[in-house]
Amino acid sequence: MEAGFTEERLDSLFSGVKGYRSSTNFRALMEFCQRMKVLAPYNAMLVYIQRPGAKYLLNEGKWKNIFGRGIKPDARPILVLIPFGPLEYLFDVDDTYALLDSKFDDKEMEKVIDELSAPFAAEGKVEDSNFQLLLKN
Repeated sequence: MEAGFTEERLDSLFSGVKGYRSSTNFRALMEFCQRMKVLAPYNAMLVYIQRPGAKYLLNEGKWKNIFGRGIKPDARPILVLIPFGPLEYLFDVDDTYALLDSKFDDKEMEKVIDELSAPFAAEGKVEDSNFQLLLKN
């Protein structure tokens, strides 16, 4: 029975991997990994499997100490691997709430997360002539 269970799990894994052969699915995964700047790529992929809609992840202590936010009682942790240890529990910003001494309410927290996710985001159009000059230089 154990062998069948293992075969089912492997079949499930392989069928899941096939989904990333599509350029759309692969691109979505890569964009997600890019947004998760505090995570190594492998951990970002683990998070994507567990919660593809995650916005910004920290452990409970960092949410409390840096942002003055607590973890909601019904929050499900996201598991990632850590060096020299088995795993760490992370929580998405949606799993948190502002404590009484919080530095940010929910609305302000959204702005902070946007900035942390893309600290050097730029807007506007680059003219082709300027791009070609950049490549030449």
